[in-house]
Amino acid sequence: MNDAQQQSVEGSMSHVMYDRIQTRIMALDLGPGERLSAEALAREFDVSPTPIREALSRLEADGLVRKTHLRGFRVAPQQTRPEFESMFEVRALLEPHAAGRAAILATDRQRQQIAATEQAMASVDHSSGAGYQEFALLDAQFHQLIAEASGNSIISETLERLHVHLHLFRLRKDSGIADHALTEHRLIVQAIESGDEMIAEAAMRSHIARSLSRTRTVFDTHSQNDNIETDTKAG
Repeated sequence: MNDAQQQSVEGSMSHVMYDRIQTRIMALDLGPGERLSAEALAREFDVSPTPIREALSRLEADGLVRKTHLRGFRVAPQQTRPEFESMFEVRALLEPHAAGRAAILATDRQRQQIAATEQAMASVDHSSGAGYQEFALLDAQFHQLIAEASGNSIISETLERLHVHLHLFRLRKDSGIADHALTEHRLIVQAIESGDEMIAEAAMRSHIARSLSRTRTVFDTHSQNDNIETDTKAG
């Protein structure tokens, strides 16, 4: 095998390792703060450390992994409530406008891609770990396609950098939440397909508001459980 072929194999393997490690992080099999040893993961997956390190670097760019000087990689902590509130504030400012513009400016191909992604999400069995991850990635793709169809590259690039959907689905692994998202997405798709700017904007604004409400409920539940655990220990 020559050098070019070796690099191609290692590049392909890094994509495989990225998917596998991402799946475990999304399913919380690798919990927040857990140390990620490239050597240990390489032994576990029976590969060289190189594709593992490449995968971890990509996951760091996604915000799912953090690298500390002299201490290596760890799974990133869950986003805090204020961090989620800030992300949703940005989304509420940008995404309704993007959906409205997409209803006017999207090409036929872009409308088809948005609808196809929504349909793909509906067909995913999101009750399983791998299916849950696939749903989260498709959800991110759905929103990104709408942002790109708005014709505003600043909006698209800003939303892409947030990686909000990866963090959301790490926080709240709940198939009921996915079902709500599907219903709300269908209204957005219908408005974009019909070219209705006002309805598309309103549907996206409603979707983000409802998503924020569901996220706040998760934090409230976590807080209540923590208080119960504290009271039990104190007793």
